[in-house]
Amino acid sequence: MSLDRILAWLPLVVLLAMLIVVRLRALAMHRRGVRVIVIDWHRPAADVVCDSVLLVVAWFWIYLLAAEALPLSLAWLPTSLSYQLVDALSVKLVGAALLLAAPLLFVAALRSMGTSWRLGIDRRSPGPLVTDGVFAWMRNPIYVAFDLAILATFLIHGRVVFLLLALALVLLFHCIIRREERFLADRFGDAFRKYCHQVARYGL
Repeated sequence: MSLDRILAWLPLVVLLAMLIVVRLRALAMHRRGVRVIVIDWHRPAADVVCDSVLLVVAWFWIYLLAAEALPLSLAWLPTSLSYQLVDALSVKLVGAALLLAAPLLFVAALRSMGTSWRLGIDRRSPGPLVTDGVFAWMRNPIYVAFDLAILATFLIHGRVVFLLLALALVLLFHCIIRREERFLADRFGDAFRKYCHQVARYGL
């Protein structure tokens, strides 16, 4: 298999690996009696819209990953979206390095979170506030891991559509982060606010 084909498959393989980790971790926590998948039925309409748009954009992004890997035809895309802004091997290799770092950060974050990890906001039993491990360096390492994977995907495939989807996904994740931080501030009060003063949102 050529290097180009390996790079074409890499984003999809890394994404699938991260999803498998999520599934295995969720099953392990379920066996311990911890509810992982939580749907907040009382969230405001704006949050529902944000979540719905995120799902649509994410599925489109995943479809494009599969299209690049298999490969499937992207002739239906407008030329302006399928145009390759980046096609240098050096840039693709930087993307590959970032992409391989993403699941490492993701797994480290899951390990640090312990039983506090949730998919959604758990208002009934959210678990303790986590400030150690990788969370001592950044407040949102799981989202940073996904941001790295999304940016890396653009660097590897280089198309305008991947850049636009990257910008959309990062913005939508940021909205979710702000929502979760408001909940944590309400739940943990001064302890969370002190943590926010000590550790940057994205580790910068």
